[in-house]
Amino acid sequence: MNICILKDKLAATIRDQRFLDLVYKVIGDEVSLGLYTSPWMANLYLKDFDHWVKQSLHAEHYMRYADDMVIIGRNKKELRRMRRAISKCLGEQLDLELKGDWQVFRFERTDKTGRKRGRFLDFVGFRFHQDKTTLRKSILKKAARKARKIKRKGKTTWYDAVQMVSLLGWFWHTDTYGYYLRYIKPIINIKNLKKIISRHAKKEAKKHDRMDRSHRVSAYRTAGT
Repeated sequence: MNICILKDKLAATIRDQRFLDLVYKVIGDEVSLGLYTSPWMANLYLKDFDHWVKQSLHAEHYMRYADDMVIIGRNKKELRRMRRAISKCLGEQLDLELKGDWQVFRFERTDKTGRKRGRFLDFVGFRFHQDKTTLRKSILKKAARKARKIKRKGKTTWYDAVQMVSLLGWFWHTDTYGYYLRYIKPIINIKNLKKIISRHAKKEAKKHDRMDRSHRVSAYRTAGT
């Protein structure tokens, strides 16, 4: 993404100069991949583009997460027309380039003979099928590796517990519970992980309370003098 174009767009959108200065300070010379503010910046920059896709191209089903887009329609010819229009708009209006690995394909379905045809949709880590939702193999393997690593270490840290519970959040929203039962549940205890996280949270809350009281006392003494 061209940073100059992005800053011009932000300047036209954000009226509070102090907030705009802070945004510029965070951005620096680029929008970093993985930065917490990057998805927010992408949404701000592509907001008008999203409306254009829906209202001008009349995309029936349109989804975007950061720089990943999915358009679902009934006609391949119409979808290809939208792809050409999107590529042109990104280049001429936003100084962006559509990545070369775009695809137009028929979604997974079952024909009259009971045979499955087409392909599943791989989007934001999920694999959407006709009758179920699974996960990318890389995410499944990552969760299994993390579970084995925790078991080898013996003592589970708060950071390990948070990472593991976060990874398991993928499983609760997909049809991959069987993988969890086979490769993860025999190795780790989810209840123990949650207890570790809860104890740490309570400890941190008490620490912040002590610091707040200390600041209030200092401020009171300073005001009294």
